[in-house]
Amino acid sequence: MWDLTKPVTRNELLRAIAVRLQKQALFRYWYATNSHQLAPAQFLTTSVNCQSIFPIIPRLKNVFDYIEANYQEGITSSDVAEAVGYSSAYLTNQVAKQTGKAITAWIIERRMVAARALLKNTHQTIEEIAAKLGYQNTSHFSRQFSQHHGLSPAHWRKKHQLTSTSKNTKLQFIKNENNSPLAKPVPVVSGRGTSFK
Repeated sequence: MWDLTKPVTRNELLRAIAVRLQKQALFRYWYATNSHQLAPAQFLTTSVNCQSIFPIIPRLKNVFDYIEANYQEGITSSDVAEAVGYSSAYLTNQVAKQTGKAITAWIIERRMVAARALLKNTHQTIEEIAAKLGYQNTSHFSRQFSQHHGLSPAHWRKKHQLTSTSKNTKLQFIKNENNSPLAKPVPVVSGRGTSFK
């Protein structure tokens, strides 16, 4: 944690503490100036409000805000804890107690929301999507995606893009049918005069 090896001198220990405090101050400054921002626009490829995946718990708002703003950076639960100024063990315990899920589970959940949107609405490769979501290893991304959805990213994309395409085709067919000459009123001549059907 402190990157120190024993034996350690007093000066080395004080320097390590100073570096740690400085890093924590930087994270707090980041939170104070950036917590209101959402994830970059290129990740918001769906109209779904991604904040809605997080529970509304005032004491954990800064935790979820940090995850929302940084999930694509490959963050860990330790990064989140450091950013909000708690020890990793304490924050992990608090989040699990109040939500029933670990911090890591929330990070993965947020990445999965973005992954589904990118798979469904873009033609980016699985490798590109994995990299955009902070995964250094495409296999790791594919494995986590499969655990969450029961399908590999490629199979999930094929299934949902086909569903989306068939819905669009059906809507286009209905639109075309309504605009076809057959859908327009046809004059009918009877003994009482002309009417339209």
